[in-house]
Order: sequence, then structure tokens, then C-alpha cells
Amino acid sequence: MSRMRLTQQEADPIGGITAAPIVAIGAALAFVVSIVLSVVHWHEVVSPLAAVLGVVLVGAAGLTAAISARPAFAPFTVDRLWLVVTLGVGAAIAEYVSTIGNDRYLYDDYGPLAIGMLILAVAPYCTWVSLLLAGVLAAAVLSILVVGSAATTATTVPIGALIAVNSAAVLALSAAAAGYSYAIVDETLAWQREANRAALRRDADLRAGSRGRCSRAVSRCWGARCCRSSPA
Repeated sequence: MSRMRLTQQEADPIGGITAAPIVAIGAALAFVVSIVLSVVHWHEVVSPLAAVLGVVLVGAAGLTAAISARPAFAPFTVDRLWLVVTLGVGAAIAEYVSTIGNDRYLYDDYGPLAIGMLILAVAPYCTWVSLLLAGVLAAAVLSILVVGSAATTATTVPIGALIAVNSAAVLALSAAAAGYSYAIVDETLAWQREANRAALRRDADLRAGSRGRCSRAVSRCWGARCCRSSPA
């Protein structure tokens, strides 16, 4: 199967099982980040309900990722990745609504970082293509939010620069997730090929050894018969 369609969980099921706690840790960190950054820019919040909803959605995305990665719910399908990312993007939208018209500094928004962390957390269970695509699409939605917030920011930099800075976290973490997925699958397949070659060589050596022993045994048996049949 092509590397583009393989995940670490499919190439190495045992590795997929051991990676499950990492997903829970990544999800918990994303949730903590959303809480901390919400507190940091709480003075910009105009809708506390939307602010709380954003944090709840990050928690829901993390919980979905952590539960989906458990061995009991294997395999982790691409639909689960999109559900996690959708919940994360929903959290970013809720955060945008909570500070609409009053968001002066985009760098303290947790949306890009939380989404990127969630994508990175589920890297062992997704193909590198789906991880990269999820990051790009999430960055596109975040860019729309930046355009909506640009008029109220305290900086006067071009809108393109604001979009680039705001998308940097999710794109960088998505690229890291895609790189991890590609590398680990590539290494696993290479190890499996080498292990198969070693097994085939060992089997060939055993077969060759067996044939050699059989040939020697036949020769000894034939020699013994010749001795018995020869006159004294």
C-alpha cells in the first residue's frame, strides 16, 4: 500500500496502541492553552458565553481525539480527524465572536495553537496527506477570521502579514504532524522489508542446510550398502 494511504496505526498496530496516551496529553495541553489564553485576553471579551463555548469546544475536540485513539475504538478513521478539526475550528470561531470588535492583539488568540496541537496529537493515526490538508483548510478559515478582526487590531501592519502570523502556528504544527507521519511510516515499512529479507535469507539457509544434510546422509547410506554388497 502507498505511503500516502498508510498511518502509523496501520503500519505498526503496536505503536498505535502505545501512542494513545500521547493523544490524551496533547488534547489536555490544548485545553489548558485555551483556558490560559482566554484568561490573558479576558479584558477583550465582549461575549462571555461565546468565550466559554470556545473553551468547551476545545475540550470536546480533545476528548474526541483521546477517545478515538483508544484501542477499543480502532481504527482511527479520517472522519474522526475531520471531527476533531471541525470542533477546533468551531472553538476559534467562538473565540472570534467573543472578542468581536475588541480583539486588539491577534497573537493571544488560542485558535491556531489549539488546532495545531490537536492535529499534531493525532499524527500517529492519520496519513501525512490528511494532516497537511487539515492544517491548510483550518488556516484558511482562520485567515477569514483575521480579515474580520483586522480593523480593530492595534497594529498597522498589512493584512497579509497578519494572516501569515496568525496561520503560522497551525501550519507549522500540521507540517510537523505530517512529517512525523510520513517518517514513521517510511521507517516502519523499511524495517518490515529488512525483517522479511532476513527471514527469507534464514529460510533459504535452513533449506540449503537441510538439503546438504540429506545429501550427506544419502551418500553415507549408499556407501554402506556398497560395502555390504561387496565380496569379503
